[in-house]
Amino acid sequence: MPARRTVQVCEARDGTLTIRYRDRLVPWRELVPGHAALPTPSTTVPPRIAAPAPRVRGPRAGADHPWRQGFGAWRSGSTHLWQAIRD
Repeated sequence: MPARRTVQVCEARDGTLTIRYRDRLVPWRELVPGHAALPTPSTTVPPRIAAPAPRVRGPRAGADHPWRQGFGAWRSGSTHLWQAIRD
């Protein structure tokens, strides 16, 4: 159930309780005093968290790949585009 919603608790003449949320019956059970509702923290075993899987990297571009070279290496001495437009 989301927080901050209206819940109806109704008690019939015979003493039975019903809980309704958005006009639907909600299953519930009464807690008996003196009995623990949940196991005590000392008896619970913490869940094991699996180690994250190692990241698999794809192939990498070599040192001589054009991506590794600067933009100037692609021009190989030609004039800049802005210089060609200006002239």
